[in-house]
Amino acid sequence: MNTLILAFLLALATAVFALQNTDSVMIKFLLWEYETSLVLVIFGSTGIGVTLALLASLGGRWKGSRTRRSLESTVNSQRERIRELEQQLSLAHEPTRPPESNL
Repeated sequence: MNTLILAFLLALATAVFALQNTDSVMIKFLLWEYETSLVLVIFGSTGIGVTLALLASLGGRWKGSRTRRSLESTVNSQRERIRELEQQLSLAHEPTRPPESNL
């Protein structure tokens, strides 16, 4: 929840900052030139940054998910093994009755 609130506050601060900077700017990249509003440059840069951050975090999230599934599988198999051993132990401690004689 704290992360969501922080993300919202950062988005709000970025929006306020961008809307206060409405001048026209010339964007140059290699041989390409484009004149646009600074607001669009700020929002575009922010959007690209967020997208790259999300893509960069996917590997760690995927690995964590795989590890969690593996550990859950191990825990479940160990629980089953414990049940089996408890059953064997209870069978071993059952009192045995001597055989009845027909005398």
